[in-house]
Amino acid sequence: MDAEDRDYEAILRFIEGSAGLEEREETERRLNSEPSMKKLMQFAIEIRSDQGKTDYGKLRGSIHLLAGKQLREMKRTRSGIGHNAVTIYDSRLLPLPEGVRPATVDTRRLRFRSVDHELSLSAYPVSTGSYELIGQLTAGGCTEPLIAEVRVGKKRITAQANRFRVFRFPRVEVGTCKLTVKSAQRAIVVVHIDL
Repeated sequence: MDAEDRDYEAILRFIEGSAGLEEREETERRLNSEPSMKKLMQFAIEIRSDQGKTDYGKLRGSIHLLAGKQLREMKRTRSGIGHNAVTIYDSRLLPLPEGVRPATVDTRRLRFRSVDHELSLSAYPVSTGSYELIGQLTAGGCTEPLIAEVRVGKKRITAQANRFRVFRFPRVEVGTCKLTVKSAQRAIVVVHIDL
């Protein structure tokens, strides 16, 4: 974390009132003497006013859930247990913005990152027991034809990716599935998803 990041976090704690006495006094002193801190404070105030009434408690909880998931996936990746990408976004973990009613049936969006590639997925409910799964492999320099494979229990389904590296599974059963995107030579991205 660089100095500007630390300053910004100190300003956020100052604004939220969670800074300790020493930190609050130090931040106040710097705000009165350093133009860069004043500018950062103004930026933080503008950002916070744009956010409206965000429930930070829910957001923090979601961030902790995602961080825990990322940690478990990184351990799997390092140990070589058939998982080589980490979740960087999961719409199921984030709270809904204020004023948005929850839907009984809703789309789920996921994004995974491996060393060289990013995988974006959308899961659309088709029935109470299945989802349509659409994905795209981005980043990385893979130009070979790709095949995506989903395994749910003993069932295995494959789909050919098009020239834009987009693939689609019309119906994937609910449960824990293993998704592998591969070329003829190797597995490029391997992830586990709970649908």
